[in-house]
This record gives sequence, C-alpha cells and structure tokens, in this order.
Amino acid sequence: MRLSTLSVSLFAAFAAAILALSLFSPIVRIMGASSNVLPAERVLILQDILSGYATVNKGADHIVGIFKPAVRGIKNEPIDRIYPDLDRIPITGTNDIPDPEQVLRLRPDVVLISIWQARYLDRLGLPGLLQMKYDAQNPIQSREEMWNLIGDVTGKRDRATTLEGRYIAKRRALQGQLPSIAEQRVRVVYVHVDQGTWWTTAGRYYLAYKLELAGAINASKDIKFTGMTDLEQLLLIDPDVILLAANPGDHTTMQEVVCRPEFRSLRAMRERRVYKLPAHTYMNEPVEDPLLLRWMAEVFYPARMPLRLRDEYKETYQEVYGYAISDDEIDGAIFLEENLASAGYERFTRRKPPT
Repeated sequence: MRLSTLSVSLFAAFAAAILALSLFSPIVRIMGASSNVLPAERVLILQDILSGYATVNKGADHIVGIFKPAVRGIKNEPIDRIYPDLDRIPITGTNDIPDPEQVLRLRPDVVLISIWQARYLDRLGLPGLLQMKYDAQNPIQSREEMWNLIGDVTGKRDRATTLEGRYIAKRRALQGQLPSIAEQRVRVVYVHVDQGTWWTTAGRYYLAYKLELAGAINASKDIKFTGMTDLEQLLLIDPDVILLAANPGDHTTMQEVVCRPEFRSLRAMRERRVYKLPAHTYMNEPVEDPLLLRWMAEVFYPARMPLRLRDEYKETYQEVYGYAISDDEIDGAIFLEENLASAGYERFTRRKPPT
C-alpha cells in the first residue's frame, strides 16, 4: 500500500476517533517498544497535555511535534510566556487530526497518545507509543500515573514527584478548611458552554471528582449523557451553584449566558451563583488544581474560607516557575470582569495597599 493511500484511510479513521478523545480519564502501556526508550530524545505529543509536559520539562526541549488542539489551551496563558519556545513546536497536520505522513517524517521515538489514536497509529509501526487513558473510577490515581509518565519521558521524575507532593499537601490543607457535614455542602452542576450554547455534561465529566475535593456535592452525578441542556432537567436538580466550563478559545461571555430568559427560573441564576471557571489546562493538575480547588472553595463557601486565592496564584507561579505573575494576569485567569456580577465575586478583586 502506498503511503498516500494509507494517509487517506487513516485520516478518516482519525476523524471518528477524535470525537471520542477523552479529556476526562490513564493507564499507560508501551506499544512496540521497551522502557529503554525513556527518557526520550524525540517526543511527539498527540494528547492535550502540553502544559503539564512543559511544566515538568521546563520548556519544549525534545518535542518534535504536537497536534493542534494541544496548543489552544495555552495560548495567551502565563505558561506560554514562561516558556516562549512552546510557540515554535511544529504542528502535525492542518486540522485537529494529525497527519500520518508527518508523524512518520518526524521520526519520534516516543508518541504520547490516546487509546483511540493508538489503534490507528500502531499500524504505522512506530517504535514507541505511550498510551494514556484516564480512569474515571480512579481519577486521582490515574492522573498521578500519567503525571509520573511525563516525568519518565522527560527524564525529570524528581521534579514531577516534587510537584505531585506539593499538590497532595495543598489538597490536605484545603480539606481541613471545608465543611464536614453533608447538609452544609453546596450542590453544584457544571455546564459546558460552546459558542453560546449550553451543554449538560455527563456525571463522569472531568470536573466531577474536583467538586468533591472542593467540598461540594456533584449534583450532575446522575446525568448519563452529554447533550443540549434541558431546562426541565436543571429545574429538577435545582443546584445551589452552576459552573460554566468553556472550550479554549471560546468567546461566550457571562452576559450572554445569564441574560437568556429561559434560564432565569433557576434558583442559582436568580441568586447570581453562576460562575465561569478560571482558565486551566489538562494534565497540569499538580500546579493548577490547587488554584482551581481554592477558587471553588472560596466561591462555594465565602463566609467560611479565608481570602487566599490571589496570594496562592503568586506563590504558586513563583515556587513552580520562578515567575512573578501580575495582577492583570490573575484577573484574566479568574475572569474577574466577567464574573463580577456573580454573588460574592468582589472578594477576588485586588486589595488596595495600606495607606
């Protein structure tokens, strides 16, 4: 079979596979290679893990290519400024789908890949496919395994372990400040927003376990399927808080969401407890999740939680990256301007220096 013919057939296969790519749940295995390929010299990234990889690796060294969706999540984010070489990584393909011919030309010795992509790229006979799969039943453990894999691929397992330990300590510290009685916990629904449309997300969405870590009740847990949001469904759930998760690059504003008349009958909407989630990326949990969980806890329990979010941002970026994040960057990350109309969000505004 000629390579060009193979490329056409793989393109069709990838088109179907991309729809099934999960940002939600890892177990790793090496296909066609032994662990002797690690650490890798030529890495091709076909998963949305660039922020985590760059954090452990401290830049783009050894990355020979990446697929386009992985770049979207870091554009105009602090990590893009911390590691400017990320903008110079070659993109595989011209669409969201990697080009098999380009994959071969890049000669990677390791490809970080999803289970769906692996079924097709394995036919190319590449020397090492590291398959990454998230296990929704064991989300923390599976994420830790993926994080440790990145440490092995980069040859910087010590840095990965140190950051993971920091994350564990931050989680434990937060747990001590959260309500312990179930009746005191807020009930939260997360809604995916894309181009102004609301999509109800299934109970195994990637935010599910994070809500529990932030002391909330996942009111979306019984939703079985992702689809256009059903107002009746939300009315039956009647959540205390609605969180809006948007695609990277989506420009739907909070004003466009909260002004839709059909949703004004929701209690969370009437009480202005609807919030757009802060900017965060996939597979950089040890760095970003303590910030995301802190934000959630302060939004859910403003009377109980001490005001720490902005300080946490500054301490985190200084400790992990040696980077002095600005107040403007923090405002952008937490969507301060958009969320200011939501209940209690003024707590996140900059504090005036003492006179």
